[in-house]
Formats: sequence, C-alpha cells, structure tokens
Amino acid sequence: METPPLSGRPLVAAVLGNAGWLLAEKAVRLLVGVAVSAWVARYLGPDQFGELSYAFALVALLAIVANAGLDAIVVREIARDAAQRDAILGTALAIKLAGAAVAIACALGAALLLREPSDLLPWLVLPAALALAFQAFDTVDLWFQSQLKSRQAVLARNTAFLLVAAVKAALVLATAPLWAFAWAALLEAALTAAALALAYRSNGERLLSWRVETRRLGALLREGWPLMAAGLMVAIYMRIDQVMLGAMAGAEAVGVYSAAVFLSEPWYLIPMAVVASAAPALARWREADPALYEQRLVHLFRGLLIVAFAIALVVSLGSELLVRLVFGERFAAAAPVLAVHAWAAIFVALGVASSQYLVLEGLARVSLHRTLAGAVLNVVLNLLWIPKYGALGCAWATLLSSATATFFLFHTAGTRRCLALMLVALRPIRA
Repeated sequence: METPPLSGRPLVAAVLGNAGWLLAEKAVRLLVGVAVSAWVARYLGPDQFGELSYAFALVALLAIVANAGLDAIVVREIARDAAQRDAILGTALAIKLAGAAVAIACALGAALLLREPSDLLPWLVLPAALALAFQAFDTVDLWFQSQLKSRQAVLARNTAFLLVAAVKAALVLATAPLWAFAWAALLEAALTAAALALAYRSNGERLLSWRVETRRLGALLREGWPLMAAGLMVAIYMRIDQVMLGAMAGAEAVGVYSAAVFLSEPWYLIPMAVVASAAPALARWREADPALYEQRLVHLFRGLLIVAFAIALVVSLGSELLVRLVFGERFAAAAPVLAVHAWAAIFVALGVASSQYLVLEGLARVSLHRTLAGAVLNVVLNLLWIPKYGALGCAWATLLSSATATFFLFHTAGTRRCLALMLVALRPIRA
C-alpha cells in the first residue's frame, strides 16, 4: 500500500491536492445542492419545507451517535500504523453500525412521541433515520483520507449526489408528495455506500478483509465517546433550534429559519474539508517536527479565519438578495435571520480546527466540555428568545453559543497552548 511521504514539500503538495478535491466536492454540492434544494423549497413552500427540515433536524441530532466520534481517531490511527488498517476500519464499521441501530430506534421513538409540527413526522423521519445505517460505510472514506487519496471518494460521493439531485428534480416535475423527498435521502445514502465500496475495491482493497478486534473495540470506544458526546452537543446547538422552533412557533417558522440556515451552513463544509485533508499530515508533523507542527497549525487557523470572515461578510451583506434570488418572495422573512446566522461561520472554522488539535494532543474530552457549554447556552437562549423573536432569536442563539463553544474552558496547559496558537493566527501578517 502506498503511503504519503513523511515530510517536506511532497507532503504539503499532497495535502493541498487532497484538500482541492475535497473542496471541489463541496463546491459541486453547494452549487447543485442550492439549486435543487431551492427548487424543492419553492415547490413545497415554507410550511411543508419546514416539516421536512424539522424531520431531518430531529435525525441529525442522533446521527452523531451513529458516527460514534471515530472519524478523526481512525484517520490518525491509520496514519500511525497503516499495517493495521483492516482491524482499525473493521472495528470502526462495527461500532458505527451498532450506533446507527441505536440512533434509528431513538429517532423513530421521538417521532412517534412528538408528532409535531405534523402527523406526517414519523413517515418523514423513517427514511432519514434508515439512511444512518448506510452512512456507517463512510468508514471507507476514512481510508482514502488517511492516504490523501480523496479524489476517488469524492467522485464516488458526487456520483450518488448528482443522481439523487436528478431524482429530486424529477419529483418536483411530477408534483410528488412531501414524503417522497424524505425517501430520496435514503436513496442517496445507499448509492453513496455502494459507490464508496466500488472505489475501495478499485484500489485493490477488499471490505471482506476487514476484521473486528475486541481489544481495539474498547480502545476506540473509550477515546471516541467524548468526541461523540461533543458532537452530540454540537448537533444540539446546531439543530435543536429547529426542533424547538417547530414545537414553539410552528412549521412555517422552521421553514423560514431553515432557508436561512441552508444558505449559511454549506460554507461550513470548507473548513471541514481542509481540516480533514490536513489531519494525516498534522499527525506526521507532530511526531517528526513539533515546531513545524505548530507553525502549520497557525497557518491553518489563519487561513480558515480569512476565508470564514470573507464568506460571512459577503453572505451577511447580501442576505436579502440571496434569499429572494434563491427562495423567492415567500421566504423573504429569512433575510434578517441569514444576516445574523452567517457570522457563526467564523467560530465554526476555529472550532473545527481546534478540535483536530485536541484529538492530536489526546485532549478529546475537552471538546465535550466546551461543546456542552455551547449547547446549554443555546437551549437557554432559544427558550428565552423564540417566544419573543422567533427565527431571528434562534439565529442569535446559534451565533453566541458557537462563540462560547469555541473559546470556553481553555483551562489546562495543552488547551491554553491551543488558544495561544489561535491568538497568534489573529495577528497581522508581517511583510
């Protein structure tokens, strides 16, 4: 198996090339996804679009359980010991499938209990929840990431995405009912799993070679659960607003808020793609040259800050034009919500990068502490502001809780070092 070079310019070039493919994928999903989803939203209207968004938000709260917080850990472990990849990947897949089963049961139970803001909720949640089982096979993508070979994974995922985008367009043209769009999510997950498996096989690898190791199972669970819990807290302060808004203000308010989120959150994929691509190289730099490792981290923080600030500024200033252009007049109330929500991109970028630092330094539990603080604050602010400000109150709650989760609890030597590196990244660049 080919392994990326340990250091030097070849590794930097590999990281940049890999990030380029990941960013290209996000660009395709952003452009095509915005066009198709906006068309679906216009067809459904704020009320039905709100019902669909509510169902997806409910499942998203539990999707983190299915992921089990393993992605960054698996990439790191393969980078450290490539010879054990079959045991690492097989054990991770087993954990993710078990987590998916738990998440599906919980999502369906919640849908049957809530049945708000629509009696159709269980039938919208069912396919979205079943998709979690297929998403467990995203474990294959972790191997591609660890080898800085994301090109094939990107092509596989984008093929499935574009096929389902065409299906959604056909559903609009056929004036399909609301539930059909929920089942399209399950189709995309199934096609993506199949495409990733084929891409893995085309590299001469075999899924049947994967194996589960009991010893490794315990180790991955012990290290992964704080990240899973932290991810759940992130999902709470990123998605609980839609669930609470639906329960307190109705489906139409969720539709308006979801339109704003839809134009704001896709940009979060940029820091996620960059950090995911940089993770294997950072792990190697940390072992080989700690000074270079910290220098690269500062460059990572600075680059993400610049990009996030530029995006937030453009989206916020152009919020009214964007909403009217993409969703039409019926969603005009989403513009002021978008103008506020867009600024959360800055804290998301810093949060994603600093979380990778915490994983590399063995401080994953700190992620749980700081995201718990952000999630609690978000719930409290939503309770206070939704009755008075509706969707706009949700946007402010998300912004403030994101800032809190990024900078909260830098209380140990390791975490203070992370904060120091972020502050260095904020300094002006010297000529």
